Amino acid sequence: ILNEILLVVPVSFAIVILSIIFYWQEIDKKEPVFVFLSSLTLCGLAFVCVGNFELGYMRDWDTAAQFLIPLHILALYFLHQFFKTKLHIVFSLVGIMLLQSGLWIALNASEEKSFQRFQAGESTLFMNDVVRGYYYDQIGQYYEKKKQLDSSAVYYEKSVSFLLRNTSIWTRLEAVYDTLSTSGKNSSVYKSKEMEFRKELIEKLELKKSSPDENFIFLCEELGYRYYEIKDYENAIKYWSKSFEDGKGSFSTLKDLASVQLLTWKFNDAVDAFSIYNQNINASAVTDSSAIMWEEIAKYFVELQKSGTDSLTIQNEFEKYVNLKK
Repeated sequence: ILNEILLVVPVSFAIVILSIIFYWQEIDKKEPVFVFLSSLTLCGLAFVCVGNFELGYMRDWDTAAQFLIPLHILALYFLHQFFKTKLHIVFSLVGIMLLQSGLWIALNASEEKSFQRFQAGESTLFMNDVVRGYYYDQIGQYYEKKKQLDSSAVYYEKSVSFLLRNTSIWTRLEAVYDTLSTSGKNSSVYKSKEMEFRKELIEKLELKKSSPDENFIFLCEELGYRYYEIKDYENAIKYWSKSFEDGKGSFSTLKDLASVQLLTWKFNDAVDAFSIYNQNINASAVTDSSAIMWEEIAKYFVELQKSGTDSLTIQNEFEKYVNLKK
């Protein structure tokens, strides 16, 4: 916040503070102009205090600068009040204020140069993981806007490595992957890049954690759904099972896991998954009657397999009861 003020309105800020310190007794605090300008200035400063501009795009401080215009006007008001007979001082200070504003505008006039300065902050030690994640996201958005999608993908990947559950950044990354997979020299590389990248993150988390954490669960669930969408049911089961192996995953995912296990004739596993789901969801009151029905159907097929029923008969029964084809 102080950085924002010192960069945008340093001279005006200093004039206002010094005027309040040294001329407070001489200020007519009931004068309408003073009351009006003071109120506007306080509102502008309040907005700057609640806005987190360090996480914004390279020139977002320019957006915030307009809320500090009342501070400029209040500074001019004080100069007029206390230096009426010394106009040369007033004009000198106004010139300094304009010079500072002119330099600020000039520095930010070139988007490319502004971006270079923004990118130079990558090596700073004063970023926590959240700030760094959003920092990389902004760079990724810049490259995406410039149609430099290879570079955009690199920075989006860095971003989600710090913000693993930020679905907005994942969506942007997926869109870039989709575009790259249908165009460009390396289109074949990006066709399965998203799922490969998710697997890499999962493997890294598995090495760090003795048991799944929320990030691990989220990545496994999402990757399972990606495999489910392309009908790769074995991998969908693999990653959904990982997401629930510590009993902390989503019950909606557990139900989907049980359904796919039933679909792929893993009847014993389906019974176990539906049983856990029903014990948690339908224990005190039935809120999902379909899950109870599917558990009974899965048990029926377990009994058929145990009785030595041939696969053709099981398949016919499966299509009859479940209305699905293997």
